[in-house]
Amino acid sequence: MRRALPATVLTGAVLGAAGCGAQPQPTPDTATPLPPGGTVRVRLPDAGVSFAAPRAWQRPTAEPPQVAQFASGTAAVALWRYPRTEPLPRTAKGLRQARSDLEAAVKARNGGFSTTSARVLRVDGRPAVELRGTATVAGRPRTIRSLHVYAFGAEVVVDALADPSQARRTDREVVAPLVRSLRLRAPQGSR
Repeated sequence: MRRALPATVLTGAVLGAAGCGAQPQPTPDTATPLPPGGTVRVRLPDAGVSFAAPRAWQRPTAEPPQVAQFASGTAAVALWRYPRTEPLPRTAKGLRQARSDLEAAVKARNGGFSTTSARVLRVDGRPAVELRGTATVAGRPRTIRSLHVYAFGAEVVVDALADPSQARRTDREVVAPLVRSLRLRAPQGSR
């Protein structure tokens, strides 16, 4: 006559057998940003922006003036829209002054910021200033790309940061395509 074994004995035997001889599993790499996994078109008519975002990256909720953010591993990209009442820079002289002002403001906020390049350019046909550099963020070294586009009564900013070891790949796979795809319009409801 067979007697039923208590369930706890069977569970313990099964779990014990499963662990016997098992190799420890490697810790997952949560620091390295994922490849973009393709892109998805993001349209934010209330902010007057649209762009191609990395499909595989997390997209936490954004609170104004931030309009969007994406993150994976130690890399992050945030888009901001700051309405401006003062005249936006349009001339070469005005853009050079904006570049100088941005560099001073960044250094004032983060004394450890070191500029590696600063340039005036156009994004979606609009005047823009881009700063690239390095800084310590939350105790970690980071490579930073900050793009400021002046259009439709606002300064639209794309801020990207990544661990220096991942910065080139992140810029090539995620940030540069996002910037190329960036389209600016008057925000819906502002007409």
